[in-house]
Amino acid sequence: MRGGEFLLEDEEINNLLRFHHDYPQIQQLASENLQFFVTNFEIIAQWLTSIEFITTYKAKAHPYPPLLNPKQVDYRQIPAELAWRINLPLQETYKFIWFHKGASAGGATMEFFKKCGILAPNHGGDSFFAYKQMYETKQDKIAYIYPLNWKESHYKFAHLITKKCPIFWIMRDPISVLKTLLNHIENYTAESYILPIQKSFNLTTPYSFPMPFYYYCDMKHYPRVEFLENLLNAQQNWGLKERLEKFKGQASEFVCIEFNAMSLENAFETFKKLSKKFDFAPPKEQDRNFFSHRFNIANGELLALPATLYADSKDIENMFCATEPLKNIPNTDSIGSGIPIVISKLSLQEDKENYKDITREMIGEIVELESQFDDLLVLIESENYIKLQKNKVLYNAVRKYLQGYVKALIRHAKDINSRLISERDILDFLKTQPALRQRLAEKLDDELQFVKEHHKEYLKKWKYYQEFLKMM
Repeated sequence: MRGGEFLLEDEEINNLLRFHHDYPQIQQLASENLQFFVTNFEIIAQWLTSIEFITTYKAKAHPYPPLLNPKQVDYRQIPAELAWRINLPLQETYKFIWFHKGASAGGATMEFFKKCGILAPNHGGDSFFAYKQMYETKQDKIAYIYPLNWKESHYKFAHLITKKCPIFWIMRDPISVLKTLLNHIENYTAESYILPIQKSFNLTTPYSFPMPFYYYCDMKHYPRVEFLENLLNAQQNWGLKERLEKFKGQASEFVCIEFNAMSLENAFETFKKLSKKFDFAPPKEQDRNFFSHRFNIANGELLALPATLYADSKDIENMFCATEPLKNIPNTDSIGSGIPIVISKLSLQEDKENYKDITREMIGEIVELESQFDDLLVLIESENYIKLQKNKVLYNAVRKYLQGYVKALIRHAKDINSRLISERDILDFLKTQPALRQRLAEKLDDELQFVKEHHKEYLKKWKYYQEFLKMM
């Protein structure tokens, strides 16, 4: 480097780098992709000195200029890793752009798109993951855009999305959004605090379930409204105004729907409408039930699922019984070798078709009485089901154990839910916090600008937001 410039021995290369001395992104690209830059110098030089490059990228100080002309590149010959490094925009084969909005039916919407054959890569950690998936797949796909100021890779990914197309997102009462976020567990490392015995067990194992940690509540075991300020400081929860500004020139239209459209009652019909608007395969009638179940378990009440019971006859005499917990001695000998039976939830079980569903015969009476848990599943491979049916003693033992397990799981879930924060808790807390209240109002002024201008009818539906306004 000399005077901020990256220089090589070859004079032609140095002339090109000097030509772009006032465009540091080119200096950086050359230094970070030196071998590719030197090997392909002739074609790179033609592109970087072209009128098209100068007017499209340099004149606008584009932060991620491509080293090759995207219109002339054979994408099949360039691996995704290299394409990302040299800032190649994604081919414009995606249907539309979807803006991430936390705690606004994002998890369910992701699953519904999958059900309709649409890839929407979730890339909270690193946008290269989404770029690579979209770059390599021929499947119908959409671009999922996170807040740009959260991580540098999100900012880069957004600049590599260039198609003029519709932009879609979901808006929700912001006080309900805050409630859901406060109740959100830390799920990136959840596996590290779930004990192996809580995921795989046998008939001798006492019922045990993990206690979640809550992400925005300083990793406490229970959410606390006092941690509300953490949400205001978390960049990933804001930034809609910035994204709208970034994409306004390439949006063919903005499609902002209200959260209630994604309710259990409305999601199926909503997706039928979206499929027509965005030209993707509509949901199938046979999947209507799939669209009417809660998907997000981010408050941690069913964190143990999916779990596997390994059923073995040799454990029957020593089987755990909740009413007499001290009578048996747990052992792990048959874990991994007995008949595997999966306890899961509809939204967690993508390969349900490979199993026989024995939910009704094992725990049917329980879930009928507990309607909020009616999407629990008990699954077994068909060959193993035949084996289990032939062994009536083992079959009855499995049924008894599973009924005890599910009852204990439901008690655990209800205990978790009883400790969660409500919208009322948040509003009551804000009444005592004028400075925090003002900060939130300022955040919401930006976040709700589009809704205030184009969807005032949404504001009228938002009961808790209306109560918040009365405090100001």
